[in-house]
Amino acid sequence: RAQSQLVEKVARVEVPIYEDNLDDAKSRAIAQGQQVALRGLIDELLAPEWATLFDKELRRRILNRLERYISSYRVQKLEPSMDRTRYLVVLSAQVNRNALTEDLHELSLPVRGDPPTGLTGFYRADDPVLGAPPLRAELETRLRGRLALLNFRLGELVPLGGEAAGW
Repeated sequence: RAQSQLVEKVARVEVPIYEDNLDDAKSRAIAQGQQVALRGLIDELLAPEWATLFDKELRRRILNRLERYISSYRVQKLEPSMDRTRYLVVLSAQVNRNALTEDLHELSLPVRGDPPTGLTGFYRADDPVLGAPPLRAELETRLRGRLALLNFRLGELVPLGGEAAGW
């Protein structure tokens, strides 16, 4: 297992104070600050499309396990608002990038910097758009760009006919 690589992330959050309970608000603010710091690194590692598509899974399997990813944190500012309705925290967290990357890979998510996954595209040979070389070339260029954002590399587009098409 690779040695942990710690990345510093700064988070600023405000939480409401309920029933004038400052201790509860302080605890919630620190926990939420740690989640914001962790989410910041997730957003750096994943393309936005993947983070959006897997948001529920990220919340359940990553963001609920702060102790695995946050090795330490330092509170820079912690104070209630003047009217005692909100609690502000600014904290600096040391986030374990390697542990996070490992767990994102377990979710089959491509991390920025990973080598792209190769794909072969198939289409029906009688498709009116993809069957026309000029239109296919334009769509293929757009498709390659979009897939590259998701960390995929399109190899070739292969026409299928008859039974092989299965459509």
